Order: sequence, then structure tokens, then C-alpha cells
Amino acid sequence: MSTALSKFDELDARRGADPNSIANNLFSYCMRNLLLRDTSMVAERADELFSISIQHEMRVFLIAATFFRGWAIAAAGRGEEGIAEMRRSIPEVMVSGALVWPPLLLPTFVESCGKSGRVDEGLDWVTKGLATAEQTGLRVVEAELHRLKGELRMIKNAGDVVEAECCLRTAIDVARRQSARLFELRATISLARVLKQQGKTDEARRMLTEIHNWFTEGFDTADLKDAKALLNELLT
Repeated sequence: MSTALSKFDELDARRGADPNSIANNLFSYCMRNLLLRDTSMVAERADELFSISIQHEMRVFLIAATFFRGWAIAAAGRGEEGIAEMRRSIPEVMVSGALVWPPLLLPTFVESCGKSGRVDEGLDWVTKGLATAEQTGLRVVEAELHRLKGELRMIKNAGDVVEAECCLRTAIDVARRQSARLFELRATISLARVLKQQGKTDEARRMLTEIHNWFTEGFDTADLKDAKALLNELLT
């Protein structure tokens, strides 16, 4: 969670003339900052990754760059345009042969769908993602998918609190089993909002305080800022 993760060592990336090494560095940089929800950092390098991928015909990196650019566009407020860009890359990601990073992109796409009012599309992708995790055993974003399922249920039907709460508690349980603290934090933030809505302020504050206090750095990142702001609300 250190802000040092947001720094890209440009000199090291370009010290050798190997385009694949440069693309690898750019890709890693974008992935880290996508995970940290740092829009400006991703946008800064996604175009560069896109250009070098076209120039040297690196298909997998081109697919990733297309997704990164789409996410940055959507996060900047041009939701439909960004989602269209991400949607173009998602099917290719699934067949690219890159087994590790494609699942990491899916929750980002689903979240963008929810923010743009495409709730049913988001829920469809959650179902596909959970089914794929079950089939392949790649469960790295399982907690995120359960969290997003709960959030999307609430967007679709604000009165669907029981199922949303169930999804969010499942997300927290999965994240804890996997020691995925960032995903546990996100799910706890979402659950705390639901509990607050139900008047269960004490439980919401207790849960959120516990996971927030686990972190010792990264307090300038989006998720920890959200957690702190919500804690302040729960204390008033």
C-alpha cells in the first residue's frame, strides 16, 4: 500500500533497448495503480504502453493497454466511452493465454458498469467471473466479485438489503481466508454503508475500525481515504 508503488522507475525501464522489458515495466506500473485506483497514474502510462505495443506488435500488451485506457476514460467521467473501450478488450483478455492478470481486470470493468448504470451487464459478468473461478480454481478476485454483486444488488433494488448484506459478508470471509487485506477493506467499507443505512452504526464502526487499523501505510490511497471518511461519518 506504500505510495512508493505509484512511482515508475523510468530510467530502469529504458536502460535496455528491449521493447518487451519496457512494456513489462509499463504493464506492471499500470496494474499496480489500477489496483490502487489511481486514475492519473494509469492514464499517464496506458497511452505509452498502447503505442509501444502497436509499434512492436505485442498483442497481449495491446489488449491490456486498451483496457487500461478505457478504465481511465470511464473513471474521468466518460463512462460510456470508457466501458466501450474496456468491453472491446475483455473477450480478447479471456483468450489471450495470460492466465494470471485477466481475472484482476474483471472487477474493475464490473465496477465501471455499476457506476454507469449498466447494472444488469455488471451482474452478468459477476456471474461469469464466479463461475470461471469455480472452474479454474483461480480465485484471486473472488472476494471482489462477491462485493460487487452486493453493491450492484443495492443499486438495482435499494430495498434488497438482506441479499446485499449476505454478499458483502461473504466477500469479507473470502478476503480473510485469502489474507487479501485490501479486498477485505473494500468489502467492509461497503458493508459498513449498508449497516449504517439500517441504523447499525456501532457494528459498522467496529468492523471498519478493526480493518482500517490493520494498515500502517498507504493512507493517501483512495480506499483508505474512503474508509477514513466513512469512519468520521460513523463517529458523528
